[in-house]
Amino acid sequence: MLTCGPIAKNPTIAAMKHKTFPDRIRLAAWPLVLFGLVGLAGCDRYQQPPQCGTFFQAGQLEGWKLEDSGTAVEPKTGLRWYRCNAGERFLGGQCVGSPLMLNFDEAKRYVAEVAAASGQKWRLPTSGEVDRLKQSRCTNPAINSQVFPSVQVENYWTQDKSSAGERYACVFYTYSGNQSCLQSANEPHPFWMVMDKP
Repeated sequence: MLTCGPIAKNPTIAAMKHKTFPDRIRLAAWPLVLFGLVGLAGCDRYQQPPQCGTFFQAGQLEGWKLEDSGTAVEPKTGLRWYRCNAGERFLGGQCVGSPLMLNFDEAKRYVAEVAAASGQKWRLPTSGEVDRLKQSRCTNPAINSQVFPSVQVENYWTQDKSSAGERYACVFYTYSGNQSCLQSANEPHPFWMVMDKP
């Protein structure tokens, strides 16, 4: 039985005693119609979206191109994302190891060191770039896990600084895909690495 909210008492019961049979049918029908409308319009807002981990089936990449090196090429922009969290390695089609949890400055230094050692121009993604990862049809995390197999439900660093001052930086919350630029820059969080199209 639908239980969106309390069911109001029918004010027409007493009046029905003095109505003819057809009138009683019409009077008795309106609560059912109203109840049906509540069921159609009122309860949908309480339905939780599916989890992205089960929403996306194997091989459902939505245009992403996966490379053997562990990178994924974003459709349209050609931006390359390392599919694993920083600190993990892509091996045998999956991410192995543990993600690094660093504060904002440490994360920037780590990516700069990886770029220098590899000769590739790795960097932290911008807020706009991580926003393109957000999935509107599923959540927890709101990311296609077929592309990013080890994504955590966490705040991920972006390269953007906060207008609130140096003590804060911008993060992308993967559970819902929301962003905030009021995250303490001293707190440890995971992060991704990206490389611009050559």
